[in-house]
Amino acid sequence: MALNYRIIPRKIMAGEDAGKTKYYGQVVRSKLVPYKQLCQQLMVQSSATRGDVSLILDNLVDTILVHLENGHSVQLGDLGTFRMSAGSYGVESEDEFKASLMKRPRVIFSPGAELRARAAQAKFEKDTVKTIIIDEDCPLLHVE
Repeated sequence: MALNYRIIPRKIMAGEDAGKTKYYGQVVRSKLVPYKQLCQQLMVQSSATRGDVSLILDNLVDTILVHLENGHSVQLGDLGTFRMSAGSYGVESEDEFKASLMKRPRVIFSPGAELRARAAQAKFEKDTVKTIIIDEDCPLLHVE
C-alpha cells in the first residue's frame, strides 16, 4: 500500500519560528470509492445482490446510530469500534454545571487490530502534482 503525499509550504504563526515558512508532507487522497461501487464489490464477493448489500449497510448505519444515541459503544468485529464523545466548558463549582455547557458530540472510530497493522505498514510516495509558487501567500498547484 502506498500513500501519495505533497509537500506544502506553511507560514509559522507563533513560537520561535514565527514568520518563517516551513515545508510539510500532506497525504493526498487518490480517489473516493462511491457507495454503489462498494456495494458492487461486496456483491461479487458474496451470494448477496447489490440491493441486499445496500439494504444491510443502510440498516447497519441506522442500528449503529440508535446504539450511539443511547450512549453505547458499537464493536464491528475486525473493522473496529464506534463511540460518542463530547467535552464541555468548565465552571467553578459542580452546582454551576448545566447540560447546556456540553459541547457538540462527535463520533469516534477506533480501528481494529488488522486496520491498525495495515496502516503501520503504509509506504509513502511523492505525488506527481507540482507546486508552483507565484505569490508566497497563494501557492497554486499544477498537474503534469
